[in-house]
Amino acid sequence: MERLDPSLLPPQIRMLVRLLGTEDAVALLRTWGGQRRWVPADPSLACPDLRTCLSPAGLIALCQSQFGGLATDWPKVDKALRQSIHAAMRADRAAGATANERAKRYSYTSRRVRTIAPSHHLQDLHPSVNSVNPDDLQLDLFR
Repeated sequence: MERLDPSLLPPQIRMLVRLLGTEDAVALLRTWGGQRRWVPADPSLACPDLRTCLSPAGLIALCQSQFGGLATDWPKVDKALRQSIHAAMRADRAAGATANERAKRYSYTSRRVRTIAPSHHLQDLHPSVNSVNPDDLQLDLFR
């Protein structure tokens, strides 16, 4: 979660990250995402799954926030996290990172990284290739 950039997340998730912190916000949305759930105004009345997914400070902050005492439709986090990671991959590519470096950093395969953030640089295919015309890589079958 340390590589998650909150500015790339949807506004409602960004608000939760500011309120609870990244770890607690993601844990809450992984537990309750896509559901309508009630948040008690008093932390001692919290259900067991809310107590286990949040830190004590996060639970108190959530209960004392505008969500305390209300039933809320919680957004799913999977797509938002994936979009955030993909945007970070594209930024890394623009900064000059190779597909293999990005794959290792984000725990993806290099093929998946090239699909998400395609590069028109041959260094992603092989670092020893400098500026070579892509047409020159085609083997001549009739030589």
